[in-house]
Amino acid sequence: MNLGEMIALLVVKYFNWLVAFLVILVLVSGGWIYIKPQYEYLQEVKTTITEEKEAELAKLQQQFFQLSGLRNVYDNLVATYQTDINKINQLLPDALGQEELMAEMEMLVERNGLLLKSLTIEEIKEAKVLVTPATEIKPEDKADSLPSGLGKARVNLEVMGVTYGGLKNFLATIESNLRLLDIINLDFSPPGETLNLEILAYFKR
Repeated sequence: MNLGEMIALLVVKYFNWLVAFLVILVLVSGGWIYIKPQYEYLQEVKTTITEEKEAELAKLQQQFFQLSGLRNVYDNLVATYQTDINKINQLLPDALGQEELMAEMEMLVERNGLLLKSLTIEEIKEAKVLVTPATEIKPEDKADSLPSGLGKARVNLEVMGVTYGGLKNFLATIESNLRLLDIINLDFSPPGETLNLEILAYFKR
């Protein structure tokens, strides 16, 4: 049996398997030719969607950081506003607060190493005067008058152990104090190291 006859015999013997193999090969090749463009299209769509999502995520992150920055600015503004309100309230309290004012004056004296001998606080009641065309308003009355909604109290201090340096420091402490205070009378005795002060303290009614 020659080679040709052997090949023919093998073809006949395995014809069905050969046909099945060729069919499968054609199907696979044809399927790949059809599927490949679809696969490439899906990959392209996937890449596009991924890029869009990443861009959207980056945009959201940027907006978040911007909002966080605005929130920080807002919080700083609120803190600054509250600080300013607190300073205003200390500058002009909502009421005389005699006990608080007394404690504050005692603290100012002690801070300068002085001795407080006496302290009195008296609210000044402004008399209501009926103003007519014939009423003569004196300059000192204009100076003593306060805008509506404000009140004042007279604070009298007698302090001991006051030297020239101590006097200077004590007056500077009063001037730098947050509460609005006006020194209207000062009597200092260097030999006796005594100081009498008359101060006006203001408040909101």
